[in-house]
Amino acid sequence: MQVHMKGLKHMVGNRGGLEKLNNPFLKLMISWLDIEGATSLNISPHFPTLQNSIHEIETVTSTQFLETILTSWDHKCRTLGDIHAALRTTAGVATYINQQTSMATADAGSNFWRDDINMARLLGPAYQEILRLEGKPLPHDITHKDYSTIAAREAFRRAVLLFLAAVKIRWGARAYELPRHLDAFRQIARLPGVQWGAVPEMNLWAHVVAALLEEKDKKEDMMDSLSGEMEVERMWHIETIVGIMGTLGLERGREAVDAARGIVWVEDILGERAGVLEREIDMFLER
Repeated sequence: MQVHMKGLKHMVGNRGGLEKLNNPFLKLMISWLDIEGATSLNISPHFPTLQNSIHEIETVTSTQFLETILTSWDHKCRTLGDIHAALRTTAGVATYINQQTSMATADAGSNFWRDDINMARLLGPAYQEILRLEGKPLPHDITHKDYSTIAAREAFRRAVLLFLAAVKIRWGARAYELPRHLDAFRQIARLPGVQWGAVPEMNLWAHVVAALLEEKDKKEDMMDSLSGEMEVERMWHIETIVGIMGTLGLERGREAVDAARGIVWVEDILGERAGVLEREIDMFLER
């Protein structure tokens, strides 16, 4: 795939670049295939964001909590500064979808999720931002001042990719990368010595999203977990979530999920699963 995309980039470059192509559908198709490959391989896309992508999204009222958190990072967690744009763009995706689906009638809402052209135009900028973030080496010393925030940075990054994959699936597209990013998130979550309370709100959001999108988060598995037979992977997520809740002074599962809702959330995608997670958290707290 890499060889083909490099060859395609060379061919397109000889014609003046992607924006110089006359066929708008061809431009979008090339851009989206590039993003699909980059997402699967966890690399930067070869082509830049298209000019006709959906950029201008009104998010002033819907992302106030997120903006407050990002402002606090400027003082506490400077290693997270370069992820701001990716989180804002992803929040814009969520805001746009929530606006469109809340205003739509049932039939119009169904049509919204069938418009794959808008899917590519909307998700493209968010994927570009998150995939172009360069990795940062994790210090070997767990007492290093940046150890926990660097781990959190990659956890945020993977959680954003999980969230965008869930949006793709809701749109009817394939998300072959989802298991790979879930596995990567699990490995990050199990790193020794990470203080997830260092940036608790965003770590809570990342772990809530990962818990909601676990591969085995099917109805029958949900029923098993509610009967007390919680699977190992979900137990790990929930234990971490409960630990972060303690830092934030949250006492119930609903409070934890509501905190995640205030950051990046699409009710039409995550809402149905949230109730089960809330009950799982409460069951854990009541043990």
